[in-house]
Amino acid sequence: MDIAAGDRRVKLSVREFSEFNLGPPGETKGPSGEWRARLGQKWHQVLKMKNAERFPNANFEMVVGGFIEHGGWSFEVDGRLDQMVEEDEQIRVTEVKTITKPLPAEEEALRGRYPHYFIQLATYLVLLQASSPKKHKPYQGEILFVDVMGGIPQTIPLEQNPNNLFQEQADNLICFLEERRKGSERLRSLSHRPPFETLRPGQEDTLTELESQVKHCSTLLLEAPTGFGKTGILLEFVLRRLKEGLFDRVLYLTGKATGQGEIVNQIRTMVPNGKLRFLQIRNQREHALDRSGKDAQIPSAEIRKRWTDAGISPQKLFQKGNFTLEDARALGSQTGIPPYEIMRACLPFADLWIGDYNYVFQPNSAQLIDDLQGYLPERTILIVDEAHNLPDRTTGGLSPRFADGATARLRIELQGLGKYKILDDLLGELGRFLSRRREGEILNPDAAYEATDLLERFCETLAVYPVPYSDLLPDNLSLLWDFARAAKLLDDGCPRQMWSPEDGVLEMACLDAAPHIADRLSSFGLTVLASATLKPIEEFACECGLASNSYVKIRGETPWRKGACRVAIDVRADTRYAHREQHYNLTAETIRVASNHAVGPIVAFFLSYRYAEEIHDRICSETAQHVVALQPKLTSLRERIVFLENALEKVDVLLLILGSSFSEGIDLLGGKIETAVVVSPALPQMNQLREARLETLLEEGRSYAFRRIYQIPGMRKVNQAIGR
Repeated sequence: MDIAAGDRRVKLSVREFSEFNLGPPGETKGPSGEWRARLGQKWHQVLKMKNAERFPNANFEMVVGGFIEHGGWSFEVDGRLDQMVEEDEQIRVTEVKTITKPLPAEEEALRGRYPHYFIQLATYLVLLQASSPKKHKPYQGEILFVDVMGGIPQTIPLEQNPNNLFQEQADNLICFLEERRKGSERLRSLSHRPPFETLRPGQEDTLTELESQVKHCSTLLLEAPTGFGKTGILLEFVLRRLKEGLFDRVLYLTGKATGQGEIVNQIRTMVPNGKLRFLQIRNQREHALDRSGKDAQIPSAEIRKRWTDAGISPQKLFQKGNFTLEDARALGSQTGIPPYEIMRACLPFADLWIGDYNYVFQPNSAQLIDDLQGYLPERTILIVDEAHNLPDRTTGGLSPRFADGATARLRIELQGLGKYKILDDLLGELGRFLSRRREGEILNPDAAYEATDLLERFCETLAVYPVPYSDLLPDNLSLLWDFARAAKLLDDGCPRQMWSPEDGVLEMACLDAAPHIADRLSSFGLTVLASATLKPIEEFACECGLASNSYVKIRGETPWRKGACRVAIDVRADTRYAHREQHYNLTAETIRVASNHAVGPIVAFFLSYRYAEEIHDRICSETAQHVVALQPKLTSLRERIVFLENALEKVDVLLLILGSSFSEGIDLLGGKIETAVVVSPALPQMNQLREARLETLLEEGRSYAFRRIYQIPGMRKVNQAIGR
C-alpha cells in the first residue's frame, strides 16, 4: 500500500484492499501456500477447458485495474481476475478460492468466514463497470470455493450490490488513510524539547555531522562512548527528519530489551505532550495474561467479534502518546482479546516503534512488521543501537534448529488430525535421523547430504500438501515455519555448517550473515548503526555486508571524559579455562578487596555464568561481611529491571555476565556504581562451529581469521562492560 497522504491518493492491490481491516488480523496463515496456488491453477485449467468451446471469448487471469474516487480520496487499484465469461444475457465473473474447510457447507457460514473474498469480487466488478461502455451486459459475480481435501466444489453468488460492498470497505480504509494524513500533518508541526538542557562538548558537533552527512549517504555508522548521550542525540536527529516530512516512521532497534527503557524515558522527556505516538514491541509471551506465558487459542473470527463489540479504535489508545504493554494487558483482560493481538492492531498507528533486532533481521519475526498496512521501509528511518551485536544476533536467527522431541510432538498432532500420512512418514524418517545426532558433531558430507535431502523433501511435500494451520498448537505451527524457512535458507547464499549443538538436535548454522544484513538494510530510506564499540569499524562494516563506499563514519568525541577513570590490571590470576580453577580463591579475594575500598556496591563481570557462580559461592562461604548477588536467569524484562534496582540497594557485590542483557544497553548502573571488575577477556569458546567459521576467512590469513572470530568479539564485550 503506497499512500500519498498530502494528495489523498493511495495505490494498492485488490487483495490488499479486500483484506484491509482496522482490527486484529484474520485467519492464521501457514508457512507455505504453494499447494493453494497449484490447486487454484488446476481449477483454472478445468474452468478453461470447460468453457473454451462454449465461450470462445472467455478471459482467464485477466489484469483489471483503474482509478476510483471515493470520500475525497483517489484509489488506484489493480489485480488479476480469475475468469470472465460473456454469456447471452450477462458477463459472468468467477473468482476461485481454495479453503481447508469441508465442502459443501452452509452458504451463510462461507459468507461469514470469508467476507474478504466477496469484497475482492465486488471490487473487480466495480473496476470493470467503471471501465466499460455505458451500454453493456450486466456483470454477475460468483465465488467458486474448492475444498483442498477433495470435497465437492461449491459456487456462491455475490448477491450484494458490488458498489455498496466496495464503498463500505473504502470507508473503512479511509478512516485509516485520514489518520495517516493527520499523522503526517501532526509530525510536520511536531515540537519537542532538546534532549539535554545544555549540550556537552562533542554532542553538538556529532548532531551537526549527522545532519550534514545524511544529505550524501543513507547509511551512517555512529560510534560514541557509553555516557555520551547517543539516545538523546539520535532522537533529536530523527525527530527533525520526521518534521521535514521525508519519512513516515522511525524503527528503533536494540539487541537487549533492557536498553529500551532509556529510549522510552528520553522520548517522554523530549515530547511530553503525547503528540508523538510510540510503541514498544514486546513478544507474545510477555503479553500473555496467563502466568504460563501462553494464552488460550481463540478463533480469529471470535477475536474480531470481541473487537467490534468493544468498539476499539486503535488511534484513540495513543491519547498519552505511548501505548504500553500494561495498557494492552489491561484492555485484553477487560475485553477478552489477547493483548498481543491488540498490540499488533495498534502498530500501524504509531510513529515510532521500539523493538528487538529480530523484527527486521529474523525472518519469522520480521513478518510482524513487513505485513503491516501502510508500512514502507523506504519511508522509514532505521536506528540500530548496540549495533556491534547485530552480526552475531542475526547469524543466530538464521540458524534454525530441529530437535527429535519437537518433531515427535508435531507427528502426534498430525496423526490426531488424520489424513497426513505422507508428512507423518517423512517426519518419522527425520526424527530417526535426529535421534542419531550427538553433541558437538559436525556432520560429515554424507550426513549433511542426508539432512539436506530430508529437509528439502519435507518442505516440498509441505508446500503442496494442505495443512489446517489454524488448528495447530502454536509450538507445532512455529516448527512448520522453521521447516519452511530452512528450505529458503538452503539457497540464500550464506555459507552454512550442519552440526549438533546437543544430542538429538540438528542446527543449520549460518557462518556469515553479511548478505542477509545488507539486503535488509538496503530497503530502508535511512539507517543509523550506533554503538560505543564499533571498532574496528571496517571489520564491523564487512560483517554487515556494507561496501566501503556505502557508509559514512561519525565519531562522537567526549573530551569531558578524559581522566574520568582509573584502571588497575591484576595479572596474578590465570583466567584461561584450563587454569582458572586454580585461581578461584585469588579472584574472590580480589573482588572482596575491591569492595572494601569502594563507595557503594561494585560490579564484577565474568565471561560465563558457571565462572561467576564459582566465585559467588567462594565469596559467600569465606565471609559474611559482603552481601553478594549473582545475575539470575530471568526472561521477563520487568523482572530483570526489578532485580537490578533491588540489588543496587541491598548488595555489596553484583556478579554479571559479559554480553548479557544485564551488562549491555542498560543505564540503571549509571551514577550508582563507581567500581567495576572485569574478570578475563570474553574470548568466545573454541569449538568446531567457530572453527568452521574461521575456515571461511582463511584466505585472508589465519591471524586475520582468528582476530575476526575470537579477538574482536571478546574485546568488544570487555569494552562494553567497562563502559557500563
